[in-house]
Amino acid sequence: MFERILVPLDSSKLADVVLPYAEELAIAFKSELNLMYVCEPAEEKFHRIHEFYLGKIAELVKREIREKHPRKGRVSTEVKSVVVRGKPAEEICNYANNNDINLIVIATHGRGMWALDANPVNKKKERRRRFSDF
Repeated sequence: MFERILVPLDSSKLADVVLPYAEELAIAFKSELNLMYVCEPAEEKFHRIHEFYLGKIAELVKREIREKHPRKGRVSTEVKSVVVRGKPAEEICNYANNNDINLIVIATHGRGMWALDANPVNKKKERRRRFSDF
């Protein structure tokens, strides 16, 4: 159902709160997990630092999956990390569209977590389901 999951991060503790949920979803659906950081133009000089940060987070996520779920973690959970340049909202959408992302798991600055289904077919099914309830 969710072959590829995108987790946008911004190096804040609040954003990192979604990681355990993303790990569980990736294991449950045997999904590829894509960790993403968007480096805004004002942060350009810190691009390498963001790559290092995201690489370390990816290593931690892989280790967590192996330790918490030794059998399931070996199955097919792949963790990738990518740092892109641009405006966060635009780049998250571009990456999701260009990489066949099916689900986006993102924190809302401490006010909760959202899991967005990025698959247009599922969106149409959901709309039909809502209207068929009337």
